Amino acid sequence: MKQKTAHIRIKLAVGLWMLVLVVAALYILRLFLLPFALGGLIALLIQPTVNHAEGRYNLSRNTSIGVVFGIFAVAFLVVGYYVVPKIVKEFRQLQGDRAQFVMSITERYQQLKSKVKKQSPQLHSAVPWKDFEKSWLKPDKWLSKGKFESIWYRVTHGLEWLFSILVLSPLVAFFILKDGALLKHWAMHFVPNRYFEMVMELLYNINNQIVAFVRGQFWDSSINALLLSVALTLVGLPYAILVGIFAGIANAVPVVGPIVAGSISVLIAILTGSVNPWVVFVTFLIIHIIDVTIIYPMCVGHSLRLHEAVVIVGVFSGGYIGGALGMLVAVPLIGIVVRSTEIIFRTLRGYRIL
Repeated sequence: MKQKTAHIRIKLAVGLWMLVLVVAALYILRLFLLPFALGGLIALLIQPTVNHAEGRYNLSRNTSIGVVFGIFAVAFLVVGYYVVPKIVKEFRQLQGDRAQFVMSITERYQQLKSKVKKQSPQLHSAVPWKDFEKSWLKPDKWLSKGKFESIWYRVTHGLEWLFSILVLSPLVAFFILKDGALLKHWAMHFVPNRYFEMVMELLYNINNQIVAFVRGQFWDSSINALLLSVALTLVGLPYAILVGIFAGIANAVPVVGPIVAGSISVLIAILTGSVNPWVVFVTFLIIHIIDVTIIYPMCVGHSLRLHEAVVIVGVFSGGYIGGALGMLVAVPLIGIVVRSTEIIFRTLRGYRIL
């Protein structure tokens, strides 16, 4: 019993220490987080294709990387040529409709307030309406022109953003693909012979399971974004492509992501009156069921097995540390740390080190 308790304590201590190190590193390198994260993601996604081209067609490593980069770049440009103008159009439409949104929210709020006052005067007296209106119900707080213009400027004209996405991320991906194996081989020189086999097995297990998860999650989010964009366009929801892309990205955050994306879609349907909100809700529900039963098992293959409470805490903690990007990567990062800790602990026990 004591030995089992000691093992649990060691496992928790190792996991906590790894989590602290990861959070500290991300905080220190937060300025470079986006290009390095995207570069690493690109490398993970195209590494199997590069390896296949190198082995199947007997190409050099650099030539294989160049060819695969070229193919993906052409595909990216073709998709961007057709999709980006639609996204720009929807974003500008969203900018132009902000006054309508504010007016619709205000009207519905007044209707709710009157309904509560008529049906339950006691509840109406207990609700701090004035405080709520002072804090939240302000046209300049929600969907203001300044905020939209600021977001649009950053996305389309921010030189730092463009440099990070278009230059640094591909460079990071290139060097990871080119020198990743050499770096791993160099690092293994520092491992004592006694632990060499154990470390190799540990790296192999982590690479197989974690990298497979990252690739699978990317394809799961991409397929969801495509299905939702098409489905919401067919039912007539405004800003369908924007909503679909956001929903696909948010789908990477278990539990919270689909709920937030679905709620935003239903809210847009209610405020614009363009489509029945129940139609939007059912559309989201059907695609979510397809994702859970078919797409996610095929792409990812397994869940990170995190408790819902851990997911919620992770999302809020990630948002506090790194904003929207932090919310997106927090849960997968926690899952990777937990899974890596399990692999490390199991491997160390297998070699009777613990």
